Amino acid sequence: MNRRRITQVTILTALQRLNTMDAWTFCDRWFGIDQLSPAEQDKTRSRRGYRAQCVRVVAAVLRLQESTVDEWGTKLERMPENPHQAALSYADVIRQQIQASQSTDLLDLYLRYSESEN
Repeated sequence: MNRRRITQVTILTALQRLNTMDAWTFCDRWFGIDQLSPAEQDKTRSRRGYRAQCVRVVAAVLRLQESTVDEWGTKLERMPENPHQAALSYADVIRQQIQASQSTDLLDLYLRYSESEN
């Protein structure tokens, strides 16, 4: 198998090409709603507590107060674009990597790295 070597430049290029993500899309992906049929998506989003869960997750990822995120509108459509939309995109990539690995090893690696940075 001929695998291309991943360099720092390759990673930076990929990150620059990454689309930014609005908060509502991030929540849909975080909770797996994007995998449902359109009818099921609407039903799930309209359930009591979905928006509150979304506010909590977005606030935690962006390290903001829940009250700040709560002020961004019904579907969090008034979230400031920079740097928040990029941060949600990066968080979504990390979530996908951890879920794809089906192992706690990658999560442990992220946690160890973040502890050494603080």
